[in-house]
Amino acid sequence: MKPVEVIEEIKEIAAFCMFKGWAEKNAGNLSYRLEEKMLFNWLVSNKEFKIKKSLEMDNFILDENFTILISNSGVKFRDIVEDPLAHFSAVYLQNGVLNIHCSDEFSSPSSEFRTHLLIHQYLLKEQSPNNTIIHTHPTHLIAFSHKHYLHSKNKLNRILESTIPEIEKYIPKKTGFVDLYPAGSDALAEESLKEIQNHEVVVWKKHGCIAIGDNFWNTIDKIDLLDKAAQIALLAGIE
Repeated sequence: MKPVEVIEEIKEIAAFCMFKGWAEKNAGNLSYRLEEKMLFNWLVSNKEFKIKKSLEMDNFILDENFTILISNSGVKFRDIVEDPLAHFSAVYLQNGVLNIHCSDEFSSPSSEFRTHLLIHQYLLKEQSPNNTIIHTHPTHLIAFSHKHYLHSKNKLNRILESTIPEIEKYIPKKTGFVDLYPAGSDALAEESLKEIQNHEVVVWKKHGCIAIGDNFWNTIDKIDLLDKAAQIALLAGIE
């Protein structure tokens, strides 16, 4: 996809999450891995990314082709709809240092930055076509994850798959699950990475979920389908 197409999808997905009620306050974050040359050319020509910062990444190995766009910390999806580039950072690796381009000196990448970095690094290493990550707060999936009887991932998948026949078709790798960890923590990032190696959607207990895909719409569709499955399970009292 061209950068302008990526930005248009970002606007659409932010609006979709707002419509669904999944983006309260500054909930959620998005990222997209770009080709290095494309990103550099874009940065040179785009006035939004005028502030450059750098970040040393101790004990963290990244590929030199690692380049992403990621939503900023504290940003509301309604602001992204109005002006995506003003609320995103462009990040690339050069000589072992992460260079971060953003619109002003007060901006920084999402508090879930490490989760996005770990997952994108893994996807790049595996040459996966999936280059998009969405974290959002789907209401019914969160409510479903509160249930005390969800003591195993197998049971979670059995219940979700029992509600809608298409679940197994559209989410063939089933759904991952991560226990409750502090938002933005290293533990949450590391556990999410473990789960994403076997699944394309991972539920974060009492928090929301994270999903990967080859574009934003394919990614959000998986979340939307699982949220409907969770809603049906809750309404039907399936245990």
